[in-house]
Amino acid sequence: MNVMNIRILPFIVLSLGACLVNAQALPRNKVRFLGQLTLAQLPPIESHPTSGSGCAGYVSPSGREYAIMGQSNGNSIIEITDPTNPRIVAHIPGRVSSWHEVCVLGNYAYATTEAGGGVQIIDLTQVDSNIVELANTLQVNGLSRGHTIQAVPSSNLIVVNGGDVNGLRVYDCKDPVNPVPVGSWTTKYVHDSFFKKFTSGTYAGKEICFAFCANGADGGVYIIDFTTTVNAQGLHIPKLEQLSFTRYFNQTNFYCHSGSLSPDGRTLLVNDELDEANGISANTTTLILDVTNLSAPVAKTPFVNPLKTIDHNSMIQDGFLMLSAYKEGLRVYDVGNPLSPKETGFFDTFNGDGFQFQGAWGTWAGFPSGNVIISDINAGFIVVDPSEAKMLGAPIISSTFENIPIPSGGNVKLRKPDNNPVDVDIPSGNGAIAVNFRTDSLVKGKVDFRVRAKSRSNQQETLRIYAISAVDGSQRQIATGTLKHNYSDILANNLSGAEYIGADNTIRLKVEILPGRKGAAAVDIDLMKATAH
Repeated sequence: MNVMNIRILPFIVLSLGACLVNAQALPRNKVRFLGQLTLAQLPPIESHPTSGSGCAGYVSPSGREYAIMGQSNGNSIIEITDPTNPRIVAHIPGRVSSWHEVCVLGNYAYATTEAGGGVQIIDLTQVDSNIVELANTLQVNGLSRGHTIQAVPSSNLIVVNGGDVNGLRVYDCKDPVNPVPVGSWTTKYVHDSFFKKFTSGTYAGKEICFAFCANGADGGVYIIDFTTTVNAQGLHIPKLEQLSFTRYFNQTNFYCHSGSLSPDGRTLLVNDELDEANGISANTTTLILDVTNLSAPVAKTPFVNPLKTIDHNSMIQDGFLMLSAYKEGLRVYDVGNPLSPKETGFFDTFNGDGFQFQGAWGTWAGFPSGNVIISDINAGFIVVDPSEAKMLGAPIISSTFENIPIPSGGNVKLRKPDNNPVDVDIPSGNGAIAVNFRTDSLVKGKVDFRVRAKSRSNQQETLRIYAISAVDGSQRQIATGTLKHNYSDILANNLSGAEYIGADNTIRLKVEILPGRKGAAAVDIDLMKATAH
C-alpha cells in the first residue's frame, strides 16, 4: 500500500506585515498579543496593586516558564507556559512602593524596593507544585533599600544597586537563602548594572561590570573589572577595579539609567532616562558606545527613533533589542549591526506619547519559547510574541485541512495527535491534501514559500505544491521537487499576495505526491515558512 504522510509543524510561520490587533485594540507592528493580567486582576484580591514596576523570568527544571512581576504591593509569580492564559501561582507581599525590582539566580528570586525592609529571597524550587515561599529577608550590614538588583550567574552573585548607599553591593549566594556580603564599589551612585563574562578575545576569562551612574559631572557609564577569585570559604570575591568612565553628554541634566551589551560584547546600548524630557534629545534616543577597548570606550552616533517618549529598560534576545519605552510600550530593534540599529516592530501598551513616567516599565526576554513579558505601570502584566519582528515570520493562529479528490478514488484520513503535527495518510495511488492556514498579519504583498520534504526511503518521489486562489479558486502550481532520503528545501517565490491571501488572511496550499513506484515509502513534508516582501 502506498502511503503519503504529511506533517504540518506547529511553527509554520508567515511574515505578512503590520496590523493593529490585540485584546485591547492597542497599536502594534509585528508583535503579537498573547495574554494579560490587568492591575485589577493581580493579587491580593482584597487590595490590588496600583501600579506595576520591574519584572524577571524563571524557567523551572521541567521547562515550564514563569514571570515574576513587580507591583506596588510586592511581587506576583505568574506561570506563562500557556502564554494566552497567564496563571497566578503566588503573591509575595512587600512594602508599598512604586519601585519593586527583581532578579533570578538559580532557583531563587531576589526582590528589592526603595521602601526598605531588605532584599526578599523567594524560593521557586517547588513552583511547579504551586508552592512559592518567602525563604528569608536579607538585611545584613544595614541593607534596607535597593533601587535595582542584578544576578551574576557565572559567579553565583547578586548585586544590589543604589538605594541606601552610593555604588553597588555584592553578595555571594553559595547558600542561596543566606547570601554573604563579599564587596562593594562606592565611587558613584549606581542606578543599574549589566554583567558580561568574556569567553574569548582580549578579555577572555574576565567578568566585567557596566555600571550606569546617574548624572552630574561624574555621571555616565563606569566599566569595572568584576573578575572574581574564590577564597578559603568558597566565596567569590570580585576585583572591583575601575577600568574607565565615559560621560556621553556635556550637560548635567541627563540620567544614565541602564543598558544592554551587543552579543559580540563590543557595543553598549545605553538608555538615558532624562535626555528626552529635558530637551537634550528631541526624540527617543539610544546612546551607543564602542567598548571594544574597555579602558577607552568611544561614543558613536546615537540611534534616534522619531518617538516622543522615554527609553527605560532593555534586554537583547536573538540579536534584537527589546526596549521598554514607557508610553510607547515595547520597541524591538534589530541590532545585528549594533552601530546602526533599526526598529522592526513594536507593541504599544499605553496608546499615547509624551515624556511622562507611564506605560511600559520593564521587559524580560530570556524564555526558551521566545515570548517576551512586559511589566506596565498602568496596564499590568502582558505577554507578547515578537517573532515576526525578529524576521521569523508571523505565527500561524489557526489551520484547517480539506480532502481533495484523489485520482485513484482512495480516501484521505486525517488524524491529529495530542502534540500536533497532523498526519495525513493517503492509502493508495496519487494523493493530495489542501491546507488552510491563517495569521494575524494583514499586509498582502508578494509572498515566498519554503517547503521542506524528504522520502522515507531511497526511492525517488515527486512533490508538487499548488496555491489555491482566494479570488476565483483556481490552482497554480508554484513549486515542484524530486525527493530522496535526505530533506530538500523547495522554494516558490513572488506569489501574488493580493490573489492568494484571502480577506480573512487565509492562505490555501495544495500538496501532491507522485510516488516513484507503487508501494513506495511515505514522504515527510514540513510547510516551513511563507514570507511577504
